[in-house]
Amino acid sequence: FPNNYYENLLIKADLDPITQGGLDENTRDDIEKDIDRTYPEHDYFSDINGEGVTRLRRVLIAYAIHNPTVGYCQALNFLAGTMLLYLDEIDAFWLFVTVIDTLLPHDYYTPSMVGMFTDQMVFGRLVKEYLPKVSEVLEREQLQLPLVTVQWFMCGFMTTLRHDVALRVWDIFLNEGSKVFFRIAMALFKINEKFILNAKDGGELFMILKSLGHDIIDADELISIAYKSFQPKI
Repeated sequence: FPNNYYENLLIKADLDPITQGGLDENTRDDIEKDIDRTYPEHDYFSDINGEGVTRLRRVLIAYAIHNPTVGYCQALNFLAGTMLLYLDEIDAFWLFVTVIDTLLPHDYYTPSMVGMFTDQMVFGRLVKEYLPKVSEVLEREQLQLPLVTVQWFMCGFMTTLRHDVALRVWDIFLNEGSKVFFRIAMALFKINEKFILNAKDGGELFMILKSLGHDIIDADELISIAYKSFQPKI
């Protein structure tokens, strides 16, 4: 990429989207809608006119111009927001590009989301193979896993696990790739298997699944279960 690539993307964003490849209003509106929802409890993003929100907006806009096939997709705000907590703006942008364009499967965040739903099918098969009783309960209650787990994978567990625990997962992700997300997802089901099996009805089961991960405080234990319990076949 040429020097000043990031800055040039931001300049291009304000050009005519039809004749000069600028950012269309729908994409800009989608980004603006999610800006307010990005870690509003965190001081860095609590001020809508503050530095954190301004930098987040620029990173998301620049990426939308960089990769028009993706443009913007919900959940990307949480990934970019996390990176901005630890990196300066340009470094956060390049890490963001690396994660979306290289480390995660193709078509994760495109309108079709083919890559995401392929991974959801794979994950469903893993649950059926390793946790057959859990799978039976899900089938009995006609509860589709993606209703819960799409968000896990799309946000890289950033909105599912406590922040410090999610960062440990991301340490592994940046080293080993997205297969760790399958392991962590399986571990959450394993840890909560008895609660899932004892659910009284579909409504209670759904609430249990929606809360998975929120009470995890020991990252070492979670990672140990993720790797030791499912090591032979994943």
